Amino acid sequence: MLVNEFFATLSDELSLLAPRYAAERLGHPALVPYPTIAALLDVTKARKEGKKHRVSLEGAAVLCALVDLHRRTRARLWGALLLRAFRPMIRATAKRLVGGSGDERVALLLASFLEAVLRVDPRRDSPRIAMYVRQATRRGVFRELRKERTWEDVGFGEDADLCLDPATVEPPALRGVWARGRGQKGHEIVPVAQVRGGLWLLVRRHHGSLPADQQARIYRRLQQRRRRAAERLRDRMTPTRAVARPETAVSS
Repeated sequence: MLVNEFFATLSDELSLLAPRYAAERLGHPALVPYPTIAALLDVTKARKEGKKHRVSLEGAAVLCALVDLHRRTRARLWGALLLRAFRPMIRATAKRLVGGSGDERVALLLASFLEAVLRVDPRRDSPRIAMYVRQATRRGVFRELRKERTWEDVGFGEDADLCLDPATVEPPALRGVWARGRGQKGHEIVPVAQVRGGLWLLVRRHHGSLPADQQARIYRRLQQRRRRAAERLRDRMTPTRAVARPETAVSS
């Protein structure tokens, strides 16, 4: 799933949520002046001021309200509106990401954004809320991509290492231990480690009916489980080498 595909899906979702927004905005003073989602998104746009683009004070107030509502309720509506409001930032960040597949980069980016809006305090320096969300998102996704590159470097990516790490385990053996030790419930997590983008296909297969932001969260959780499981299994299957004790010298 690439960025443009994600936002096309999100636009369809927001069309379905429009009546709900029209009803619920009346309970939130910062949203009352904006009768439609289009009006709401228009005020949150960053506009050029000198050499920089900035969100107006009114737009920042709306973003703070959306962040606060999302943090308190985790409702589908507020999360979808935040994703759409930050679309320019998400697209710009996506262009700077390298490593892994396009699907995995987008999933990591969306997961990092959703984590960022939960961490940022909308009451602290509210006029610069957009900057704080952008910074937290970028820190998160770059950190996770570094972990992914480390993951691939130990032999679990699509491409084989040029020089095999003696600590790595052949995938068939790893799959066998996983199936016996953990049962069928988690059977698919390790095998897809070999397929670039395979974990995202697994999420689509089992959770394709969920909203895109929830799919991104599930992807992130499965990705963390995959890494932990493979590391544990690799440690269990790596032979323990006996350390030779130095021979005691015999006096003649």
